[in-house]
Amino acid sequence: MSTSPNREAAVRLAEMGFRVFPCTNDPGSEWHKKPLVKGWPDTPIRPAWQVGAIWTAHLDALPAIVTDGIVVIDCDRKHGIDGVANFTTLCGEWGIDLSTNTLTVETPSGGLHFFFKSDMPFVGEVGKVVSGVDIRSHGNYVIAPGSVIADGRAYRIAAGSLNAIPALPIALAALLRPKADSSLPLPAPAPQNVTERERHYGAEVLERCLEEISALTEGERNNKFNAISYHVFRQCGAGRIEPTHSVYELLRAARSIGLPEREARATIESAMKSGLSNPAEPLDEVPKWIPIMVGNWIEAYKAKLATKQNVSKVELVSFADIEERAIDWMWEGFIPKGKLLLLAGAGGSGKSTITCSFAATITNAGLWPDHSQCGAAANYLIWSSEDDPNDIIKPRLLAANANVHRCRFIQGAKDEEGNTRSFDPANDMEHLSEAVASLGNVSMVVIDPIVQAVQGDMYRPNEVRRSLQPIVDFASRFNCAVVGITHVTKGSRDTESVDRILGSTAFKDFARGALMVGREEGTNNRVMVRAKSNLGQDSGGFLFTIESKELHRNINTSRIVWGNFIDGSARSILAKIEGGTEADGEKMQVAKRFLIEVLSNGPTPAKELINHASEGYGIKEDTLRRAFTALSGMITRSGFGKGSLSMWTLPFADSLR
Repeated sequence: MSTSPNREAAVRLAEMGFRVFPCTNDPGSEWHKKPLVKGWPDTPIRPAWQVGAIWTAHLDALPAIVTDGIVVIDCDRKHGIDGVANFTTLCGEWGIDLSTNTLTVETPSGGLHFFFKSDMPFVGEVGKVVSGVDIRSHGNYVIAPGSVIADGRAYRIAAGSLNAIPALPIALAALLRPKADSSLPLPAPAPQNVTERERHYGAEVLERCLEEISALTEGERNNKFNAISYHVFRQCGAGRIEPTHSVYELLRAARSIGLPEREARATIESAMKSGLSNPAEPLDEVPKWIPIMVGNWIEAYKAKLATKQNVSKVELVSFADIEERAIDWMWEGFIPKGKLLLLAGAGGSGKSTITCSFAATITNAGLWPDHSQCGAAANYLIWSSEDDPNDIIKPRLLAANANVHRCRFIQGAKDEEGNTRSFDPANDMEHLSEAVASLGNVSMVVIDPIVQAVQGDMYRPNEVRRSLQPIVDFASRFNCAVVGITHVTKGSRDTESVDRILGSTAFKDFARGALMVGREEGTNNRVMVRAKSNLGQDSGGFLFTIESKELHRNINTSRIVWGNFIDGSARSILAKIEGGTEADGEKMQVAKRFLIEVLSNGPTPAKELINHASEGYGIKEDTLRRAFTALSGMITRSGFGKGSLSMWTLPFADSLR
C-alpha cells in the first residue's frame, strides 16, 4: 500500500477522533496550506480507513484538523516579530502556566502552536495587545502535528500529547476575545486561592455529574441537565473547577444523550449565571444540595479522600528480586494463559463454533488440533450477546463433546437488592472476578463480541484501552485465557491481516495475540491462522470444516472438524482461501486511487467508469467492484425506464475537488 508520513499522521488523527481533511503542500505557492476539499468546516469524524482512502489520492497533502472544541494559540516568528516571546511574556505577567502538560507544537517556520480545549469560540489576537499571535478556534483549522511539508520540515510535538489536551486556563480565557456571535458568555475568572483538596473535590463533582447526565432518559434530561449543570457551576464559582472546561464537558455530555445543541447551550448559559453567582459552600459544611440520583456520594468521596491520604509511597522493586518465568501456554503457540486473545473473522466464518471446540478440549483435557495434549481438565465460561445459550451454544458444546458440567454461561448480574439484570462486560468484570474466584479452576473466558466491553467509542484508542484494561487484569489475576470474539472490516481482504480487525487499532495492540478465520466462498473450506503474536510465532494455522450434527430430539447443530496444519503468513493463507493473492493488494490500491480521483468530481455512470478503468488503466471489472465496495461506494439511478443509468458515487465525494 502506498503511504507517506502525512497519510500516516492523518490516519492516527482519525483514530483519535479528530475531524481531518487534506490541505495543499507547496511551500513556494500562495496556495500553500489551503484546503483541498470543499465545505471543510463541516468535515465529519471519519473512520481511519476512510481517511486513509482519501489520502491515497493526495499522499503528500498536509493533514489539517477542524478546531471546534479546541483553541490553538498560533505564535509566529516572522518579519522581525517574535510572537513566541511576546506570548510567553504575557503568560508570565498573568501567572498562566505553560508547563509540559500543554500540547506544544513546533512549526516549520520556528513558531509554536499551543493547544487547549474549549467550547468557547474566540477570534483575533490575544487581547489585541500582543503582536505575532493569532487565535485558531471555532470555524477555523490548523495544520496538524506530525505533518511534513514538501521541503522536509515538519510540525513536531515539543511537549504534551494529542491524547491529553488540557483545558483552557481561566486567566488565559479572560485575555481572549470571544466571537461576536458566541452563544455562551465568557465565564468570569473564579477565585484562585483554593486548596489542592478542594480541586480534587471539584474534579470528583464534575466526574459524577457527567455520569449522571449520561444516564438521563429523554423524559427527564431537560430539567435534570439544568439542575446538574447548576451544581457544576456552583463548584466553578468556588474556584474548584475551571468554568471553561466545565462548559466543554457539559456540552459534550449533552450531545452524548441527544440534547439539541441550541437547547444545551441555552441551559448551560442559564446554569452558569445562577451557579457562578451562588458559589458552593466550604467543604467543612454539610452540603445543602444533593442531586436526587447521586445520593450520598459526597460523603463517600470524603471517606475515599481520607483513605487516599494514608496510601503508602510508590514501591520500586529490583529486577534482581523478580523471578523470571517462561510463557505459560494453554495451547503451545496459539493460546497463552493469563492473556487477552482476539478471534476475528467475517460473520458466519465459524468463530463461535471454534470456541466450542476449545471448550471440549479444555473441559476434557483433550487434544488440540495439532494433537498436543491439553493439561488437566478445567472450567470454561462464555458470555454472548449474539447467540442464545439454549438453542445455539449448548447444542454446539454437546456436538463438540464438551463436558457441559464444566461449562458456564455468564447469565447476568444481581444488584444489592437481588434484582437480576443482563451481564455487561464493560461494567461487571469485578463482579465476574468474584464469581470466578468462588468457582475456581477457570481456564478460558469467551466474550462475544469484545466490542461490547468498550465504554464509549470503539474507534477511539484511549477509550478502548481504558475499557480493556480490567479484562487484561482479570486474565492475569486468574491466569486464564480471555478470548474476545470480533469481526473484520468489510471489504478489507487486501489489507494486512491484523489490520482488518474492526474498531480502533488499540484492540490488536492491547491483545497479546490474534487468531483470524477465513472461508472459501461456495465451499465448506475454512482456515484459522495466527495473525499476531507478541509471545511467539505469528504465522501458520489450521484447515477446518464445519460439520452438521443432529442431536437428540431432532436438535440440529454444527461442530468443527480440524484438518492439517498449513504454513505461511496469515495474509497469504487468507488471500489464498478467500480468493486472491498478495499481489491483489497492489491492484486494489490502484483501483481505489482511480475511483477516488474520478468520483471526486461527482457521480459517474457505472458502465462508463468500468470501460475507462479497463481500457485506460488495465483494471479488471471485478477488482474495480471490490475496490468500490471497500470504499463504501453507493449506487443510485439516473433517469427513468430503459434510459436510466446506474451511477457510482463515494460517501465523501462531495468534499473532494
